[in-house]
Amino acid sequence: MFHKPILFCLLLLFPAIIFAQSLSYSTYTIKDGLAGNQVYSIIQDNEGFIWFGTETGVSRFDGSTFRNYTIRDGLPDNAIIRVFPDSRGRVWLIPFNKSVCYFYKGKIYNQKNDPLLKDIIFKYSITNITETPNGSIILFGYREILELKPNGKFITHPFPGDETYVFAKTSQFLNGPDLFFAIANNIYKFSNGNIQFVKHAALNNTEYLNFSNTLNYWTSIKLDSLHLELPRENLQYKIPFPSINNINAINDSIVAINTIKGTFIFNLITRQTQRQLMPDHSITNWFKDSEGNNWLASANGGVIRIHSENFRSFSTLPNNSPLSIYSMYKDKNKILLGSDRKIWQLNGNMTLTPFEFPGSFNKTVSFITQNEGKYYFGAGFFLYSGSPEQGFNSTNLYSAAKNIAFKKDGTPFVSTSYGLMRMTHLPDIHHLLYFRSRTTTVSMVNDTCWFGSMNGLYTLKNDTTLQWMGSLC
Repeated sequence: MFHKPILFCLLLLFPAIIFAQSLSYSTYTIKDGLAGNQVYSIIQDNEGFIWFGTETGVSRFDGSTFRNYTIRDGLPDNAIIRVFPDSRGRVWLIPFNKSVCYFYKGKIYNQKNDPLLKDIIFKYSITNITETPNGSIILFGYREILELKPNGKFITHPFPGDETYVFAKTSQFLNGPDLFFAIANNIYKFSNGNIQFVKHAALNNTEYLNFSNTLNYWTSIKLDSLHLELPRENLQYKIPFPSINNINAINDSIVAINTIKGTFIFNLITRQTQRQLMPDHSITNWFKDSEGNNWLASANGGVIRIHSENFRSFSTLPNNSPLSIYSMYKDKNKILLGSDRKIWQLNGNMTLTPFEFPGSFNKTVSFITQNEGKYYFGAGFFLYSGSPEQGFNSTNLYSAAKNIAFKKDGTPFVSTSYGLMRMTHLPDIHHLLYFRSRTTTVSMVNDTCWFGSMNGLYTLKNDTTLQWMGSLC
C-alpha cells in the first residue's frame, strides 16, 4: 500500500467533456538519455519510434529509452536539423553540412557506404526535405532542388534567375500533387519535375510560408507577426506573436506557432489562439504522435512531451487540499475514488463530490468494489458492505483489509494482514482462515481463488487445497 499522496492520472471515460485541469507533461534532457538539449526536429517513423534531431546527434525513442546515433555510427555531422520518414521506411537525416543520409533497418547509409548517395554532389547545404505523392524525395538547397526518383535517379533543378535562397516551407501538398514554395518575394510551384512561377507577393523575404488556392500565411521579416491572406475573399490580416521560431501545420486551418514564449495552437480561419503550450519555454518545433501526445522541442531545455489529452491529472480536491488516491472502482457513469478517510466520486461532468456514506473511515480506503448490488469497501481493520439506499454495515476483521474477491455464489474472500479469510453471514464475523500469514491481494478466476503473500503466489482450489505457485522475485 502507498503511504504517500500520489498523482492520480485518469483515462477519460467521458470524451464529450472539455476539461480545465492542468496538462500533464514530461521533460527529457541529456540526463534522461537524449542526445542533446538543443532539439531541431521531431518526427515519428512508420514503426512508431519517435526521432529527435539535436545539435549533438540524433535520438530514437521507443517510449522508455533513447538510442543515440552520432558520427561514430555513420552520421556525416552530429548536428541534425531535419528528420524525415519516407513511405519506404527510410528515416532521412539532414545535417548542417552539405550532405544527407538515411537510417534503414538498423543502419545509417551515407555517401560513403550507399550507392544511392555516392555519386551526388551537394553544392549547397540542404534546408528542407519532403516527399511527393508519387514517392520522389525532394531536397531543398540554397540554389536548387534535388529530386530523388523512386527508381534511384537523381535530378537537379536549379532555381530560376539569380534567386539564391529558399525561405519557405512547403505547402504540405494542400493543392494536390503540386509543391508550392517561396524564393524571396516570388511564389513558385514545383510540378512534374518543373519549377514554375506562380505570382509575385510582398513577402519581404519571409521565413515561413504556406500557400494554397484558399489560404496563405507567412511571417514578417522580424518574425514577430503572422500574415494571413484569403485570396477568394480578397482579405489580409496581420496577427502579432512573440518572436517566431518555427511553424508546423496541424491541418488545413490550424497551425502550431512555435515562439520564444511557447507554442500557440492557432486557428487560421477564426484567427483565434486555441491554446498556448509551455509559455515559459522557447519552442523550436511541434509534433503530435500517433497516441495524441504533443512533443515540443525547446531551444536549450531538451524535449517536452505533453501527454495525450485522453488523460487528465487530478491532484487536488474541490477545497484545493491534496488528493491522495489508494483505490478506484468504475461504477456505471462515475468513478469511485478511495482516499484518506473518505470516498469521492468523479462524475460525468468531471466534478468531485463525496460518496453517500454515513460518517468517515478510520483509515485510508484500500479497496472499493461491488457485488450483487452491494458496495464493499476496505478501510483499516474494517470491511464495509451495503448501499446508500439501504445503509452500510461494518465488520471488524482485526487485521488490515487488503482486497476482496467473490465466488460465483457470492461468497467473499478477503486478503488481510493476518491471512486469507472466507466471510459468511456478514456483517457478523463468521469466517474460515485458510492461510495464516500476511496476504497482499486476492482475485477469483473460474471460482479458483488466487492470492498473493510475502512468500509468493498461491491458489485455493475447491475451498480446501492450497497450492504454492512460486515466488515472483
